[in-house]
Amino acid sequence: MDRVRRRDETDALVGQAFKKWDAALLMERLAAADLAFAEINDMNGLSRHPHLRRATVQTPNGPVSCPSPAPIVDGQRRALSSSPALGADTASVIAWLRRREGAK
Repeated sequence: MDRVRRRDETDALVGQAFKKWDAALLMERLAAADLAFAEINDMNGLSRHPHLRRATVQTPNGPVSCPSPAPIVDGQRRALSSSPALGADTASVIAWLRRREGAK
């Protein structure tokens, strides 16, 4: 509870100690001490994070690697289908919209 009551002081002391090491060495030491910590990533760091699952989706211009959707808990892996070409579904969407509009 003292640490929480004196948070400003604690944060200042931790900040002074942490700035003595580069991030890689600091994370190595924290992990060796079995302390919980997290690294704040930018978008580039997030895209390279080792725990980010990726999936390859086929597109008309070739395969694209993208983040995988969240897993389904029923034991089945989610399969991704290919991405349609631009305009591939335009006619069917317009026909559906016209049928829907006519139903009103």
